[in-house]
Amino acid sequence: MIETLLYTRLTTYAGLSALMSSRWYPGLLPQASTYPAGVYQVISDPAYMVMGVRIDPRRPRVQLTVWSPLYAEAVAAIEQARLAFDGWATSSGGTTVRHTEIEGGGDLYDNV
Repeated sequence: MIETLLYTRLTTYAGLSALMSSRWYPGLLPQASTYPAGVYQVISDPAYMVMGVRIDPRRPRVQLTVWSPLYAEAVAAIEQARLAFDGWATSSGGTTVRHTEIEGGGDLYDNV
């Protein structure tokens, strides 16, 4: 499952785990989280079909969101995530990631 590989990469990449430890959550940030913390989620997984048969490779799109009260801390974590995933490849438990690409980005302010 891609989510398992994502979590493992997010929590074991040295530069990222130094900033975030294992505070990555699937889909939704829990209330009363310790910051910085992050959320990962698969936002699309299009099925490529040929004559009614799904073909590989799958190309899921994944979104990472970092939450922190300190802007610089969030920017540093996202930069480490970019380094962790740019060109990343791995295989485990029957799931293979052949190559990752970074697409898009941005930041938002949430005065909660």
